[in-house]
Amino acid sequence: MALAALAAGLVGSRCEGDKPGDEADPLKAKAREKYAEGRRLFLTCDPNNYDQAQQLFKDAMAYWDDYPEALAAWSETMSMWYSFMIPEQLFQEAYSQAQRAVRLDPEVDAGYRAMADLYRHHRDPATGEVQTRYALDVIELALKIAPDSAENLYVQGSIYLALDPAKAIEVLSRARAVNPDLGKTYFNLASAYQTAGDKLMLEAMRDPSKLEQNKELISRNYEQAIAALQTYQRLVPGDLAGYCSLGIVYLHDGKTTEALQQFQETVSRNQKGDISQYRWKIMAYDKLAEAAEVKDHDLGSARLYMERALALAPKNAQTLSVLVRLTKALKDEKAAAEYQARLAESVKEMEMKEQAGPAAGPAAGSTAGPGSGSTADVPAGLELGATAE
Repeated sequence: MALAALAAGLVGSRCEGDKPGDEADPLKAKAREKYAEGRRLFLTCDPNNYDQAQQLFKDAMAYWDDYPEALAAWSETMSMWYSFMIPEQLFQEAYSQAQRAVRLDPEVDAGYRAMADLYRHHRDPATGEVQTRYALDVIELALKIAPDSAENLYVQGSIYLALDPAKAIEVLSRARAVNPDLGKTYFNLASAYQTAGDKLMLEAMRDPSKLEQNKELISRNYEQAIAALQTYQRLVPGDLAGYCSLGIVYLHDGKTTEALQQFQETVSRNQKGDISQYRWKIMAYDKLAEAAEVKDHDLGSARLYMERALALAPKNAQTLSVLVRLTKALKDEKAAAEYQARLAESVKEMEMKEQAGPAAGPAAGSTAGPGSGSTADVPAGLELGATAE
């Protein structure tokens, strides 16, 4: 869709903004206070703060229901919190609020940014495809208003992650230069560098003659990803994604000892964090179990790690499947039969949900926070390249 047509379709009639005397309106003053506090929490980039930030933006809208910045901020928080696991119903609600923000004040870039961020996380229900091209069109509108905004550049660079890692690195590096303290930029910059390194590694695996040619560039990309994640850990110490993802990059770079240290760090932190953080613990337990089994030939420790993962997500089919295999190898037939029965029940439930159609709310994603629901539904997840924030 052309940008001009898109802008015309979104904006409609322009709102005049605050009327004379609005500055003295006590309810609007209260709304601005709530909004400012919500933005402070949102910009920590810590998923453990998104729930409170979202509530503060709702409180701001309760005082002033036509507050464009609060509408956009609420929508953007939903996008970041649920990430690629956002349910269709919530996507529609958040997108509608972002559109409303644009109609109320088309000169505020936040509404366009929220819409673009929602679309970069949104999978078309019919095709399953993420709508990155539309997201790029919309973020251009935000950048026309605020071309030097680190947040706008962050969203644009994050969209390019799915299209062109080199372009993503370029744009995210600009966002980092504008605001070196915006933590989420470093996470997605690491993802872009890792993706670039992985592509070169895959190319060398397919054609071994290119290994020597690609070796230095592969190493450089992984080093940049590691450095970015180390900065992310410093800026957002409460997000387990920074530790587990660094472990994965270390694995890709052949640094097993360092990787295991990061996985141990992941499972030892944040015992009462946001439910979305369980996903990273499950992934870390899975990596630790794999290392115990393959590297140390210690099936007992591998089983212990997987049982800890299962305690976080009791219906996780992938974890149950691994436990069936491990308990059989350990000759614990009673436990194997129990896990097999639980696995069959879990698979049956998943099949019934698929037949019933889209669920009202999904499991937690990379930065997801469903706000309600059971940890039993938290999936094992994917690796860093596919879990950019």
